Amino acid sequence: MDFLNKPGIHHAVKRNTLRLLQYIELPERIHGRVADLCFQYLQSKREPIAVKAFSLTVLQRIVEVQPELGTELKIIIEDQLPYASPAIRSRAMRVLKAIG
Repeated sequence: MDFLNKPGIHHAVKRNTLRLLQYIELPERIHGRVADLCFQYLQSKREPIAVKAFSLTVLQRIVEVQPELGTELKIIIEDQLPYASPAIRSRAMRVLKAIG
């Protein structure tokens, strides 16, 4: 997680790390750091679509354990949905349905 905060990290590293994080059980002690990072990626205009899509799934899994983050995630998704690519739109709709 510390490596992902380094400036200038290649997008492929972010993408593959988030791809992995969506399939593993995250310890609760790192939920805050991971959620902050994923929220940053979602709101950034410079991040590739895959990084944003995997961030959505990781955040969905965190919201299952910490539902208080669900409201913030919904607001961000609904704000970006009209301008999102088809891949992000599809993943975002699935996440919105899952978190209620």
